[in-house]
Amino acid sequence: AWFAVSRLSVYYANQNRDAMSLAVRWALAHLEAPIVAGNWEAVNAASAELSQMAGIRITITQRDGTVVADTDADPHLMDNHVYRPEFEQAFMGQVGFADRYSDTLGHRRLYAAAPVMRDGRVLAAVRVSVPLSPGLTFASVLREIAM
Repeated sequence: AWFAVSRLSVYYANQNRDAMSLAVRWALAHLEAPIVAGNWEAVNAASAELSQMAGIRITITQRDGTVVADTDADPHLMDNHVYRPEFEQAFMGQVGFADRYSDTLGHRRLYAAAPVMRDGRVLAAVRVSVPLSPGLTFASVLREIAM
């Protein structure tokens, strides 16, 4: 049971990573032009529409980690995100991932962030996130088997 659950946990994590990678690239494709133009009103409107369509949270930060748009919270009240693991990777020019507790929303979430690049440098980052289903975590599955 331990082996089976650990293998399923790895499989589930890989599937989530693939899905989140696709979601962040989809969001980036729709938001890149207004981000590069610095049209934050258009960024907010487009991210709200994309969030509604896909059922995901979208957060956009400038290169210094300042949150400029978020579909689930007021960006002016949010902490700087420069040291969040998914943004650290995005600011290095890669798609970044994380699975952690959200202080803003009060539950565990899966995150993926992608860089907005221009002339070989990162201008900003787009992040998507979804709630992590508590029933599918490794510990919860082991608890069910033990019971």
